[in-house]
Amino acid sequence: MRFSTLRRGILTLAFGIPLMAPLALHAQATTASSADDIALRQYTLTMGKLQKLKQTMLNLQAYAKAHANEADSLDDNVGDNGDETLEQMIHHVDDVPPLKQAILEAGFTPRDYVLTTMTYMQATMMDALAKSLKGKPMKIPANMNPANVNFVQAHKAELDKLDLARAMGDSASEP
Repeated sequence: MRFSTLRRGILTLAFGIPLMAPLALHAQATTASSADDIALRQYTLTMGKLQKLKQTMLNLQAYAKAHANEADSLDDNVGDNGDETLEQMIHHVDDVPPLKQAILEAGFTPRDYVLTTMTYMQATMMDALAKSLKGKPMKIPANMNPANVNFVQAHKAELDKLDLARAMGDSASEP
């Protein structure tokens, strides 16, 4: 099995859960404050949390290399319900032993893993949108903490050095 297949399995396992949620988060953003809106709005990114996210990804890569025969089955462990709540995503992480183990070994909890992943994705997407608007006003969604966008913008050099994209398996960042 090629490493790219392992990487796809890792990414599906690690990010399938959070990546399935954009529709749910958009729907929640249009309703009165839900528990998910509140959790996302109150969660604040730190370099420590992002370092743990990177370590989780490295732990998953090590797991996939050591268990190459199981990598394809990782895809089977990811649900495909695009309207999961954050709590459902967290419970799903708990139900996938290799993912949960990678998270715990990185010093994370499944809840922090899901919230860090979601808020980091939100903040980086909003940062990219802000750059594309070239100074035009931008409305931050109701379920997003503006401090996280500011954090991504203020810590660009540190985040570039942390190189989460590579740890997450983004082939565009590989040499």
